Amino acid sequence: LRAAAANAGGGGGGGGGGSAGGGSSSKAAANGAPAAADGTLSITPDSPADAEWRARRGPLDSSEGGSGPWGEEDSTGLQPTDLYGKFTWKIENFSEISKRELRSNVFEVGGYKWYILVYPQGCDVHNHLSLFLCVADYDKLLPGWSHFAQFTIAVVNKDPKKSKYSDTLHRFCKKEHDWGWKKFMELSKVMEGFTVADTLVIKAQVQVIHEKPARPFRCLEPQYRRELVRVYLTNVEGICRRFLEEKREGLAKVREDANKWAAMRDFLASPAGKEAAQTAVEKADVLLKGIVKRFFNEKEVTSTLVMDALYCGCRALDIGAQDPNVVATTFKPGRSVWMSVAKNKSAMAGDLVTAFERASGNALFDFDDENAKGSEDFGADAVERDERRLAELGRRTIEMFVLSHLFGSKVEVAFAEAQAIKMQEALIAEEEEAERAAAEESEAKKSKKARQKQRKKDKKEAEEAEEAAKLAEEEAARAAAQAIVDEKNAAERRKREQEEKERRAREAEELERRKAEMAALAAAQAAAQAEAAAAAEESETSEESDASSAGSEMVSANEGGSSGGVSGDDDVGSSPANASPSKQSVPSSPATGGGGGDDGGKPSKTLPVPRPLNAGGNSSNASSPLQGDSAPGTPARSGSVAANANDGFEEAAGKKSKKAAAAERAKAAELLAKQAAEQPPPPSPGKKQLPSPRTGADAPKASKPETDRGGAFGGDGALTAVEAAALRAHASMLEQSLAERSAEVTRLKRELSQAHQSMAVMQAQVAAGSVDRTATPPMSPARVDSDLGDVGVGVGVGVGTRGA
Repeated sequence: LRAAAANAGGGGGGGGGGSAGGGSSSKAAANGAPAAADGTLSITPDSPADAEWRARRGPLDSSEGGSGPWGEEDSTGLQPTDLYGKFTWKIENFSEISKRELRSNVFEVGGYKWYILVYPQGCDVHNHLSLFLCVADYDKLLPGWSHFAQFTIAVVNKDPKKSKYSDTLHRFCKKEHDWGWKKFMELSKVMEGFTVADTLVIKAQVQVIHEKPARPFRCLEPQYRRELVRVYLTNVEGICRRFLEEKREGLAKVREDANKWAAMRDFLASPAGKEAAQTAVEKADVLLKGIVKRFFNEKEVTSTLVMDALYCGCRALDIGAQDPNVVATTFKPGRSVWMSVAKNKSAMAGDLVTAFERASGNALFDFDDENAKGSEDFGADAVERDERRLAELGRRTIEMFVLSHLFGSKVEVAFAEAQAIKMQEALIAEEEEAERAAAEESEAKKSKKARQKQRKKDKKEAEEAEEAAKLAEEEAARAAAQAIVDEKNAAERRKREQEEKERRAREAEELERRKAEMAALAAAQAAAQAEAAAAAEESETSEESDASSAGSEMVSANEGGSSGGVSGDDDVGSSPANASPSKQSVPSSPATGGGGGDDGGKPSKTLPVPRPLNAGGNSSNASSPLQGDSAPGTPARSGSVAANANDGFEEAAGKKSKKAAAAERAKAAELLAKQAAEQPPPPSPGKKQLPSPRTGADAPKASKPETDRGGAFGGDGALTAVEAAALRAHASMLEQSLAERSAEVTRLKRELSQAHQSMAVMQAQVAAGSVDRTATPPMSPARVDSDLGDVGVGVGVGVGTRGA
């Protein structure tokens, strides 16, 4: 038996000859081309023992719970027995074969064609025997094809216990159409009992699997499964135990918390807990899909045994269309869940607390006493025992999966909701109690705050009263101090006002004094001018007599007939015949341009020059009426006008003219005095002053009053033509001088008017007390006399000039 060989250590197992893999390098296998078969391939007949085992139905083949889809699957359609095949391939003269690869005849299993491929010298390896199971004519299959199969290949030894077995599970497809072992066994061991009469015997078992992802399914033919159970029972038991331990630990955590477990027991014993347990129902298809997804692995050779065990467990827990309440009474002890694929339901049954305590304890792993038999028993009873053990593992695995799912998604959720409601009620009660206590505390605080507020209010009122009294005292003290300050300020203000009045009085007195001084100065100047005019009149009277005696001495004009005239008068100098025989012509002055006769060099006779009639008797001041130092009205001119006024031409004027001139000068002096009296005082110190009239050397010197020139020629008779011409020329000159002096007078009047305006402004400032009286000292009497003298001279000359 294979089980005996496996336990004897002669081979067996999925990895007996190295890990299974694909990718043979055969060209025929690569392109699917037919090749000549090597050796002889035949179906392996069942031995009497195999026939007996096949006829017996083990625990995994039991029809218990076979209602619904499980029974239909067992009675209709292809069964695992129909998808299983066992073949023997004999290769004779193996040691003489030199071919790289050996290919068996094509055989059919599960409706698919297969063949075995052997590499005596190894495939891509050395000194190893390579074995592969291949899909025949894979390139002729429909696109997207796949074959899912589990197969076992063995090299038979003459001692059956030393035979070499290898198992694997693979999904064949176009990309992986061959699968096997490149290092199945070493070539050196092939000759050690594996060839009898130079014949190598290879056995192959192929199981095609029709998987169903919706729920657990049967995978293996019973006899093939029994062989695999004896080899892989430990592996399958380890897979189921790991799952059960994982779920048990999850349930045990609930029991570790004593308070939570006590609350859970109370909840499950309460009507709400019982109702939650009764309503803890889940769809069966959801659970079955989860089971397949959790335990079926296409790369794991033991997945087929696990699926057979889980399939048996589902059949045992399925109640079909029966009433759960009725069937629950007939359940064997220890069962806590049921399912119905027909109704698509799964729920818990029995006492939930007992079920949870058992599921979370170690009793879940206690098996029957049959397990106590020795593992060396390879008889039919041992095989049956192993299958029963596998079936029990499958049932308990399904039961734990359903129980943990319902507990976690239904019962625990209901318990958590109940706990949340309970906690919420407790919180509500606690909040109500807290609110009541808070209300009482708030009332006490309010009362305490009211008392504290009243005390604070009383204290504040007392402080405010004290503060008000203190403020009143401070206000009274400030008022008294302010009264003292006001009295002091009033006294100082009265003192300042008195000082201001005294100052203004002093300024008024000073102003009156200055006005009086100016009036006195003007009167003194007028008196001096009057005296000068009187002296001039007396001098002129004495000069008139001298002039009359000097006129008789004048001689006639040049006998050459040329007449000298005064330049500028064509009517007088044009004809000498107009001259009177009793009067002498006026000689031409060198200044006038008159001169020589026509004789070309003879000097002509000229009239004698009249005597100077000025008061000083100095002839150096006598000059022609047309001769002058500068234009009239200039400073240099003002000094010579008075001197030139006494030339010989003024002697022609009569006494009446002299008296009229004196009267006019007296009148002008009186007017000047009046204007000086009315003139405002000089500007106060600190203010900008207008430019004062010229003084010193630049100012025009006061000249003596002009004397009448009418007596230059003596006599009271009519003027001759020469005299008339001379007088007209002199009159023209005086008119020109008068015009110039009138312009000067106009300028001086304008300056006087500006001075009056400035004086008025300064008087207003003096009255307002806003003038600094310490910046500039008052004008000295000498400056005032000089300014008035300049003005008086101009005015006097302008008024006293003949022809004005």
